[in-house]
This record gives sequence, structure tokens and C-alpha cells, in this order.
Amino acid sequence: MPENILFSGTPYDSCGVYGGISNQQELVKVCPEEFKNTDNAWRKFAQMVCSHGARCKDWKWKFGKESVEKIPWLTTLIKNTGGLSDEEVLDLAAWMLSEMLSEIPPDFIPAPPSEPSGRPYPKI
Repeated sequence: MPENILFSGTPYDSCGVYGGISNQQELVKVCPEEFKNTDNAWRKFAQMVCSHGARCKDWKWKFGKESVEKIPWLTTLIKNTGGLSDEEVLDLAAWMLSEMLSEIPPDFIPAPPSEPSGRPYPKI
């Protein structure tokens, strides 16, 4: 996966309570305008993922394992507690998804509400 500012920050505690990314304020400033457009297909997909979670089993990754390894950036962004607005989170999530996936999955499958242990599934 080509290096890019989008994944250069550090996810804050991707498995814990905290969320956000160390460089998220910088990312908001450089986010391409296309991902701020609410009619953008990636933005609409990001809205579904952020709102409902998703099963990513059948997603087509741009860079295979390297793309999958970027999921912590997306999950901590979605769990953001670091001062981003909901709109900014969606802008950045759309940008991340476009960099991770080769296409928007044709069938969106929301994540189930919880796994058998009763713990919530991660949103991604």
C-alpha cells in the first residue's frame, strides 16, 4: 500500500474506550473535497458503515493484507472522541475506505448487534 498521510498517524487504543487518530486534525485540513460532498458514493458508503457497522468479509481490498491492516485507523476514527464533528468523521472515513477498497461493495451487510458472548461486534 503506498504510504500516504491518511495512515501516517497513530490510532488511539483501537481496542479500548478511546478513539481518534493522532493526526486527525491535519487530515481534516487536507481531506479531498470530493469526500466532503454528501452525494459522493464513498461518503454514502461511509455513512452506512459508521451508522450500522459492516461485515467486511466479502470486500475487495486494494492491497490485500496491507489494506486489511489499516482497519484500526478506520475503527478508531469512527469511535472518535477527539473533537471531530460527525461530518469530519464521515469525510475521513470515506477517504479511508476509498484508499482501502478497490470498489464499494455492491451489497452492504450491517454488522450483527452482538456476538454470542454478548459483547458488541466492532463496527468494522
